[in-house]
Amino acid sequence: YVIKNGDSNIYEKTWVSEMFLTKDGNTLTLIGYERTYSNLVAEGTLPYKRTVCLISLDVSDPENIKEKSRFAITGNYTTARVVDGKILLFSYYSPNSSISAGHSDISRFVPMIDTGDGMVPIAADNIILPDEITSKRYTVVTRLNESDLAFEGAIACLSYSDTVYVSADKIFVTRSYNNYIKRKEDGEKFVPAAQLPISKDSEVDKNGYWS
Repeated sequence: YVIKNGDSNIYEKTWVSEMFLTKDGNTLTLIGYERTYSNLVAEGTLPYKRTVCLISLDVSDPENIKEKSRFAITGNYTTARVVDGKILLFSYYSPNSSISAGHSDISRFVPMIDTGDGMVPIAADNIILPDEITSKRYTVVTRLNESDLAFEGAIACLSYSDTVYVSADKIFVTRSYNNYIKRKEDGEKFVPAAQLPISKDSEVDKNGYWS
């Protein structure tokens, strides 16, 4: 089976990282990447768009394999679990804020999903934020129906970008968090300048602390 290319104006490459076969042997789900390179990169746009792509194939007749459906989400593939006809897809997405095109393109800051009608952002209610952001990356958990890749929901966890653990009935996402206090050589605690009154005799050191 040949994975078809898309728009003839772009170079599109899809490759497979993993695949799952249903118990009845009739449906094969391919999980991989799809990277689209633009011939001309307009100012403020990315040179490519990378998505995690799932393709559902009808393999009941090996001599006549047919594509049934696709699902795509922007970002990178981490892993997947298939249990009782449901796919749990784990991916990560890093916002791109270094391009000088303003902040009007939501696809640069929020994971986008495509269930067949074009890319749409994950709903704001489904984005989990910690009290303090410690990394600029989302871990995204998406649930799909294995037989037809029907979208059943997604949760995007910003800053929770370390180990993901899946038990029989729960998903745990983790993040690193440092909570430290700078101290002088004699053990006295440094106090940030913003917390001290400024007088004409005060001096600020190279680390931004007043003395």
